[in-house]
Amino acid sequence: MAVSSDLKFVLLEILPTPELMAQGRELRIQNHLEMVHDCIWALNAVIIDAQMRALKEPEVEEWVNDVGIAVADVEDLLHSILGWQPRGAAASNLLSCSFPNVDGVASRHAILLEMEEKARRLNYLVRRGSSLCLRKEMMDSTYPRREEEEEKEEYFKILREEMVGRDDEVEKIIDKIGRKRRRRSNSVHDDDGLWYFLLSGPFLVGKTSIARMVYHHPWVSKHFDRRVWIDGSKVSSFDAMWVIKEFMRSIAGEPCEDVWLFYDRFGGSHRYLIILDDFFIGLDEQDKLFQLEHFFLLMGKPGSLVMLIGDYNLDDIFFLRSRHAFLRQSVNTISEDNWVKLFMRHALSHPDQAGVVEEWMLVSFARRLHRYFSLYPLYAKMLGLIFRYTEMSRWQEEIDALCRTEQI
Repeated sequence: MAVSSDLKFVLLEILPTPELMAQGRELRIQNHLEMVHDCIWALNAVIIDAQMRALKEPEVEEWVNDVGIAVADVEDLLHSILGWQPRGAAASNLLSCSFPNVDGVASRHAILLEMEEKARRLNYLVRRGSSLCLRKEMMDSTYPRREEEEEKEEYFKILREEMVGRDDEVEKIIDKIGRKRRRRSNSVHDDDGLWYFLLSGPFLVGKTSIARMVYHHPWVSKHFDRRVWIDGSKVSSFDAMWVIKEFMRSIAGEPCEDVWLFYDRFGGSHRYLIILDDFFIGLDEQDKLFQLEHFFLLMGKPGSLVMLIGDYNLDDIFFLRSRHAFLRQSVNTISEDNWVKLFMRHALSHPDQAGVVEEWMLVSFARRLHRYFSLYPLYAKMLGLIFRYTEMSRWQEEIDALCRTEQI
């Protein structure tokens, strides 16, 4: 699944960075970056289906390999653009520059030619993918543009359909935040301080997916002026200064090292929702958390909220209760019926794919699997995909194999 990871890395870690956006403006290649972005997003939408089919179809395997090579070349080009620096002050309309990581490139015009060539190549791969009738993954095919309200609402609908059995939990979270907002209290903590919302639960139960539904919920997008998602999986330990810099970079749209300059531009004028995903904050890191609290209190309007996502034990962070308004929600597994529904959604590409007998056999087997994987909705999707890419005539063989593996 390396190609899928490479696509997501370019989409989520390189193309949206303020540094690349700033270089795009400097070089006046914003439109070319947008073309590359749209093509890679289209490839990302079908890459899961392609990688599964590539195991049996040589034509699809060749396409996946070509996509991998093209994406690697695009990543190299983007890194080179990030490292580009103009040669001295531009005194004329011609912009001279150095472009050290790409042979023969020494001008903006050459950079444009490289970008156009990469965009044409990606567009060709998108057309080839369309001819292969690859199946789109809905969550990977819709880009939630934060500036367009209709697209934000559409993305939330897709999330709700894909995340089977999570509507009630999401609405409970929204209701808790809404009730806290409406509550009038004499307590300073309720109205003037920073709120915390702890979203906890077992590993792989779906906490991050629920948080994404909250993040894109129409009420949340209207109630909070700015929303920031900070992923802690890229750091080995909790680092308050790293979080602060990521927050400033996200809001300013460019690197911003000076906290006071940032405060002059943005401080105290917005109500923030800050989601800290995959961070573990232990008792020995209270000082770091207090440093982060001080920054968020300085920057945000009353009612700003920090959502912590993790496998926390509430006793480990009890100190939060005494400092600020504190909300929590424990994430549990979905019901057996919803687990089976999620399994079937990914097992059958089309509702009429299987006959009554075959579908009944698959449902019955899914209920047996649920006894072993009930905590993990992710397994319902993964196991379902096994059957999506297996001929119906071989379903019983796959069932027997899985039964032997899991000793059912």
